[in-house]
Order: sequence, then structure tokens, then C-alpha cells
Amino acid sequence: MILFVGDKSTGYWIEEPAKMNGQKVEYIPAAMDVKSQTNQILRLRDEKVEYVIYDLEQYSVNSTEIADEILHIYKSQNAEPIFLSTSFLPSSDLILKLQRRGFHKFIFAYSDTEKKSELEKCMNGYYDSVRPDTLLDIPAESESTGDKIKIGVSGACSRIGITTQAIQLVKHLLYCGERACYIELNSSHWLELLADTYTPDFHDPEKGKITFSHVDMFYRQDLIPDVLHMDYHYYVYDFGSYDQKDFNKISFLEKDMLIMMCGSKPGELQRSSDIINSIFYQKINYIFNFTAPGDRKEILDMMEEKAAETYFMDYIPDMFVYSPAEYYSKLFPNVTAKEENTGKKKRKWWWKNG
Repeated sequence: MILFVGDKSTGYWIEEPAKMNGQKVEYIPAAMDVKSQTNQILRLRDEKVEYVIYDLEQYSVNSTEIADEILHIYKSQNAEPIFLSTSFLPSSDLILKLQRRGFHKFIFAYSDTEKKSELEKCMNGYYDSVRPDTLLDIPAESESTGDKIKIGVSGACSRIGITTQAIQLVKHLLYCGERACYIELNSSHWLELLADTYTPDFHDPEKGKITFSHVDMFYRQDLIPDVLHMDYHYYVYDFGSYDQKDFNKISFLEKDMLIMMCGSKPGELQRSSDIINSIFYQKINYIFNFTAPGDRKEILDMMEEKAAETYFMDYIPDMFVYSPAEYYSKLFPNVTAKEENTGKKKRKWWWKNG
């Protein structure tokens, strides 16, 4: 038997390879904490479960807790764990913690066809005789990425200024003389569209790197482990909106600084409130966009004890033109502008022909 820990709507694709390998399939509904699924998994101990496939995307708790609980389940049940890790980077903290506990069967594929192929390899022993760190292109633990600061930016919904704020954070850090870059960690393909529409200063498709208006930006998620070994001190990750299907909650929560873009319009406010009230999103800086000055006091009152971490973003017509904000001094108290960077240069847009 194959047990899929997650919703059937996510794991339906396993039924074909399961049938080909003479396995039946059972599902356990998704949950935010694997501990709430433990008893359901262990109750099937007598059903000859050979493989337990965990959909890692469903979880919203600390990666150490997830890895430890799955190890406890494995020791109690002995069924081989396989991890559906579609929205995770091979170098993410949860993947590394699972590997350090002896697990090495991960499915990073996006398409159903590729997922089925990877599942069959997991079941047929393909990954039993290879080093997972080599196979998954994971940097060795001895290759430390040093004192890197990773900033996660997301938003309650789309079109709320997520990318604008991420780029502005990079521009602020560059203005202060810091080494910073932007990483696109969502499925918008915005950077590739940017390169197709305008003429960037630099574009290397092989490395997934674009430089535009002095901002280094990366879009190839499979090469992010390499980017983390480059000469940057700050990495600003654009996770896209919280309500996207492929939003990676665990990877977002693992970042050193968290920023959630919110809005005060009716639909935006409801979605923002859901996140603000969530127990999983406590240590976050909330930045409201498109909020009229007259409404800001009411928003701060609504935020209650989180008002001290609540800020307001002014209108920014061009995300690549640095617009100073007072709250940057609170987000980066140890970063100050360098005198030689105070001059502003006018930037021109260059559209591609055809």
C-alpha cells in the first residue's frame, strides 16, 4: 500500500504508478502540523503500508518539528517515507533536516508526468545507491554560506506591491553601500518577461541572472544554492502572494526577516486579516500599500499589539527608482546610507524592437 499524507486533489497522480507496481492507495487529509496526522498514519500499520508520501507543502510549523515527527513515525511503522517537495529548493532547511535524519527520497518535479517517473524511481531503488547531496545538487555542509541575511517578501493577495517592495529593499541596501540581490521565488516568470520586454544591462539565461538598473536579479530556482555562495550579504526573496497554490510557507518562515504586504481595500483587508490573525505569522513586519493617510491611524488601531511592526508604503510609480521610506531605518537599524551614494542618476527605459 501507498499512503499519501495530503489531500487527494494534490496526490491523485500517484494512482497510475501505484497500480503499475501492484499497490493500492489511501489518503490522509492535509493538515498544518504532521503531529495531528500521526495517529491516522499509525492506525494503518497493519495494512502493510510500504511507502508514505508526505506532501511537504501542507505544513506550517517549524522544520525541525516536522523532520523529528516524521522520524518518530518511521521508527514506529517502518514504511519508506517519500517527500513531495515541488515548491521547495533542494537546499531549503526542511529538506536538509530530513536528509540529516537519513531520508533521501524527494520528488521535486512539477509536471504529473515527471512526478510519476520520480515516484517509480523512489519505489524501485534508483535513489538507494546514490549520494543525495550529489543527486540533488545540494552544497556540502562544510561549504558554509557565511553571514548571509535572507529576507522573505510576500503579500496577502496579488497586485499589492510585493515585487515593488522587494526591489525597493534591494535598492535601499545598494544605496547604503551593501551587497544585495533579488531572487524570484514564485511562478510569475516576471523576470523573464522583463528581459523579453526591455533591454537589461545584463542577461545570462544559463545562470538565470538579469541585471537591470544596477539590481542583480535571479530567476532560476534550481541554481539558488549557487547564488547563495556569491558575494552578496543580503538576499531578498520574492515569494509572490500568500494565496498562490505554490506559495512555500515553510521556506518563507525560515527567512531571517519576514515582510508581508497588506492592503486596506475590502477584499485586501479580509485576506490581510486572515494572515495577521494566524498563529504561524507572528514575527512579521506588515507593510500596507495603497492606504490613504487618513486611514492609517485606524489601521494601526486594528493591528493592536502588532502596530509597532506595521508600516505604510507610499505610492511608487517606478519600482526601479529608489524611494526612501522612514521604516527602512527600523527594518535595518545597523545599515546607514553612504555619503558617496547620495547622488541620483536618471535611468532610461529601453524597449526591445519587434
